[in-house]
Amino acid sequence: MAYQKVTQTRKRVVKPHATIANISYHLDKHASEYPRGSQLFRMAGLVMEAFFIEGYATVVAHNLPNAYDLLAISGTKERIKAIFKAADPGADFGKRPYQSVTQLLSFRDNMAHPKEEVLREEKSLSTACLYEDIESIPWNLRSETEQFCTPENSLQVRQDMAEILSRTWNSDWASHALDPGTEIVEGKVQ
Repeated sequence: MAYQKVTQTRKRVVKPHATIANISYHLDKHASEYPRGSQLFRMAGLVMEAFFIEGYATVVAHNLPNAYDLLAISGTKERIKAIFKAADPGADFGKRPYQSVTQLLSFRDNMAHPKEEVLREEKSLSTACLYEDIESIPWNLRSETEQFCTPENSLQVRQDMAEILSRTWNSDWASHALDPGTEIVEGKVQ
């Protein structure tokens, strides 16, 4: 019995920006489910969301006719804004949902290029407070970066990113932006 030769080819398309979006989602979900350390998970999730928006903008640019010109723009914020304006002429970075892009990129910059901050708050207290539990007096010694990482803001960012995807992704393009990628197996008998 003669055996036939079979050639098998595998091709895998990997979409890192979709993986990053998934990581961001799970970090935020973890922050919601486990209060201990939740701010740190939320921060990590928002950093990943900023990475996602940068990667997603690049994918959008590659699908636009002027991709080369858009990708040649120096400065991450300027490049991303130009890409989204090309994909959605109504994009306004002073309003939601695009305002979240600006906030996310500033947050990412603050996390990537940290500067030590000394936070100080002063309160005038009545002498009656000195006889009460002084530790129960509310203070707000949180940096701008920490203040960005609230559950409400995290939810708003995710909603805004979903809206941006719906405005900038063309349904005629090959696959959805959040499709994690595919593996294609082809066989040929000789």
